[in-house]
Amino acid sequence: MRKTLTLFTLLSLTTALANDNGEAQYLQVISSKNPLFKSAMQVEGVREMYSECYQIDAQNGKLEDGDNKLSNCLWDRIKADEGIKEKVMKLVNEQSGEEGTGRYRTTMETTKKQSAGLKGLKEFFQKRLEEALYGEYQSDKGRFEKIADQRTFFELYKTQLGKNIIASMTSYCIETGPYATEIHQTGIPAYPLIHFSDEKASGDKNKNIASLNKQDIEKGAYSNWERCIQNLPVICAIGSSANKDEVTYKKYDVSTKKQKDSKKYSDILGSCEDRMKKGKDPTADETETCEKIVDNSNMRACQVVQYIELAKQSLLKTDDIVAKLDKKSGMAGIQNVEFYDSTKNQDESINALTTISSGEALEALSEGHKQDVAKMEECYKDGAIVDAEACSQYLATDKEEQYALLGELKVQQEATLEKLKNSENDPEEIAKILIEEGYTETQAQELATIQGVKEQVESRYQAKKDAILASLREEIEAHTTTGDEFDANNAQDVEKIAKIAKDIESRPENFSKLVHYNNIISSFLEVSSTGEDGEEVKNRNTASLSAEMKNSFLSEENKQKYEEMNVNLATLGYSEDQLGERFAQAGIDYSEAPNDDTTVELEDINKLIFSLFDGAENIQEK
Repeated sequence: MRKTLTLFTLLSLTTALANDNGEAQYLQVISSKNPLFKSAMQVEGVREMYSECYQIDAQNGKLEDGDNKLSNCLWDRIKADEGIKEKVMKLVNEQSGEEGTGRYRTTMETTKKQSAGLKGLKEFFQKRLEEALYGEYQSDKGRFEKIADQRTFFELYKTQLGKNIIASMTSYCIETGPYATEIHQTGIPAYPLIHFSDEKASGDKNKNIASLNKQDIEKGAYSNWERCIQNLPVICAIGSSANKDEVTYKKYDVSTKKQKDSKKYSDILGSCEDRMKKGKDPTADETETCEKIVDNSNMRACQVVQYIELAKQSLLKTDDIVAKLDKKSGMAGIQNVEFYDSTKNQDESINALTTISSGEALEALSEGHKQDVAKMEECYKDGAIVDAEACSQYLATDKEEQYALLGELKVQQEATLEKLKNSENDPEEIAKILIEEGYTETQAQELATIQGVKEQVESRYQAKKDAILASLREEIEAHTTTGDEFDANNAQDVEKIAKIAKDIESRPENFSKLVHYNNIISSFLEVSSTGEDGEEVKNRNTASLSAEMKNSFLSEENKQKYEEMNVNLATLGYSEDQLGERFAQAGIDYSEAPNDDTTVELEDINKLIFSLFDGAENIQEK
């Protein structure tokens, strides 16, 4: 579910570096929401329009926004008032800049109480970073023994972003199940789909983790994972039943400059139905089940796509900054001080500092998790409400303000889409859009001449924005009271509390399993690094595998920890030794992690998952 993605993406260097110093401020600049971001609600007249729509839709204390009536109402009113619409469009233009469409400007997040477990994770990273970057404090000299320069922090942030991107994809793929026809049976692609039932998705997760113990991990588990991440943008673009007749997913061949591939919603639904019917025509119930599975997968896939696209923009900004920074910039005149060197100590390399094992994850979560569980038990325990007042901290009561996030997101999205559609359909403007996608200037200029590219970018954005809006609505509904305050006699409120309690209880197991699976499966991925001669080389990401096998939650040393936290590993079906044997059979040596800073580059991401084009990486730079 979304919570596992949120846990991983929150492990950014800005949250770990809580120090009020120059380095943290540098990171804050490139990682926070656009500093130019202004709420559309601040435009005169928009807040009043929203309040009117809210009052119309909020009847008897219950808000119905299943079909986006509230947010649609707000945008329709803005469109009907040319003066207000002009001000909203001006705001969007100012925020996205002259060279951008604004598609990746910002996103909306609900405000919820931070867990003690997550705080423990942040403190774990902070302690590790401080020890590696600064060393011990030398009281006789009044300073730390080491200094980390500006560039180090940007490189840390860039590496963490790359790893978070991989982890976000894994957070989707780990829960996919056999809900689409296998390739070898019919030739129809086996689209990676997630069941709408949490119980079934959890069962599929355990099966995927258990597949790591099969004879050939690379041809089995890794091949399935790679196929899954390649289909993420497809499912996001065409996986919504609401847009089934409107959106087509297309790819283009660079060599021929023509459309190569085209997929529609019916391809995904038909693949699921083919799996369900088993040689017979699907029943109405089977078709309905497939529609719910595909719709759930669409929303989940778009959450990941949205995160990756935002992370890509941060990578673009970071690359620009790193390219301009000299290693010793701003350090002239400092003597007799050791500088942090990422290549000097393998355990303190940038790669090592941004890697966490499942054993470390459990250790970091353990104390905070106890506090989270104890706090929840003051509200809810053994299937019943204990204290209604204690439960009030888990559900928001300011419904109008919470749902205002939907209105804000809708306005920003629609204004951005209109700006995108109104942009000129010529190679120069299309090239700007492709550069925003992460392509180099040379690639963008050549690819911009292919017919239909702009329309495909618009189509993908249209589909994604609707799924993100639905995702935010679901998040708000799950964390907001049904009425104006928490009611222990209201079945819906109690159900929401029970769900939150279950999420808190299972958080260590969900997160540590995700870390374990991601560290292993992503070790087969070839990513970029810089060789001794300064040239870019491709290596497998064995650093994460090495860290995992040194401190896995499968080890006997960690057994007591996971038993205390109710982490059930019986479903994995293998031991630490058995997993080690699988890697030995595959000829993979994880005993020593590579002492380089292998990281995921924009080129890796575009080639792996997001490319509109096959062969874009072969375009020679001018």
